[in-house]
Amino acid sequence: MASGSSSPTHFKYNNIAASATTATITGQGGGEYTFTSGSKLKNSSGSPSFGGTATYTRSNFSLASSQNGFTAVNSSTGVLTATSRGTNIGNARTSAEVTGKLVITYTHPTAYSAGGTVTSPAYTSTATCTQNGNYVTTITVTTDPNISYDTIHASGGTANETGTDGAVKYTFSSGQESSTAPGSSYGSLTTSKTYAMANGNGFYLKSTSTGQVSADTKGTTESTTTISNTITKTVTYT
Repeated sequence: MASGSSSPTHFKYNNIAASATTATITGQGGGEYTFTSGSKLKNSSGSPSFGGTATYTRSNFSLASSQNGFTAVNSSTGVLTATSRGTNIGNARTSAEVTGKLVITYTHPTAYSAGGTVTSPAYTSTATCTQNGNYVTTITVTTDPNISYDTIHASGGTANETGTDGAVKYTFSSGQESSTAPGSSYGSLTTSKTYAMANGNGFYLKSTSTGQVSADTKGTTESTTTISNTITKTVTYT
């Protein structure tokens, strides 16, 4: 073999998870080998099919700028330093360009050692890395809702439900959790409530959405405290 040259793209980055803090290069690239006969042969990666050993040496990796959570690159390995997206919601984001150099060194098989060792010119190519978006994946109730009402006087009237809606925990694509709702610019938590009660004992459920209950006046009838049928409150978080 007389000479060799590297392929146009000798490294790349696969997309990384929202939780990832590093990105490793993939793809070894390939080479075009030119023989003393003038013939040329391309091999996609690794040692060539016709024998001998090809060594791929990458170096001089550099990151054009720190952006979108990608802050640095290892100049020898091309490993990018990324930032876990934590509890910050956002779409996929991409690093600045990473530039790296590749040199292929080919050593002939022992039987053809007269060919010696051939080194390609240094080839420079670029790549970027994309980190997946970070979104809320689950909402978990951490404090159950409760339900309560003030007492309605014997003269009758209405009572509004005064309980709490409970508390929730958010889990993100990154695996991080938070009890704080994401910023309003990224969406909001909608809480919907429904109430159910079988009317009876002089009590009536006036609204299935607010839980308001009414009670008849007892008039001139003497009686002990009257209790409504069980009221069920269902809270849905979206």
